[in-house]
Amino acid sequence: MAAQPALLTLLAIIGVVSASVDTQRYPNSQEPLTIKGIVTSIRYALSASPTYLAKQRWHFDPEVSKRRNREYERIHGHHSVYLIERLGLGEDGREEERRRQQAIRDIGVPITG
Repeated sequence: MAAQPALLTLLAIIGVVSASVDTQRYPNSQEPLTIKGIVTSIRYALSASPTYLAKQRWHFDPEVSKRRNREYERIHGHHSVYLIERLGLGEDGREEERRRQQAIRDIGVPITG
């Protein structure tokens, strides 16, 4: 681990020098981006924190949706119709006013379902 900062410094210097030299040699080329990209990828691969690289385990139970479906439909409606309506009314305290405006707007519109 002690050599890691020195290696990162070396990679940074190589990246800056190679990018500036290649930019002068090939001003309209994509070549500087590939060299710089490779150097950057190596630098990030070496400098990632142990927390970032640690293996993670996620407990996933595909049967949870079957168990929670009845409660979800009770709260949000079948196909989330209640949830969509609540989101459409907003959350700024003027929900009833918007509900009345929508009821007036929707007079004569057949209700399907």
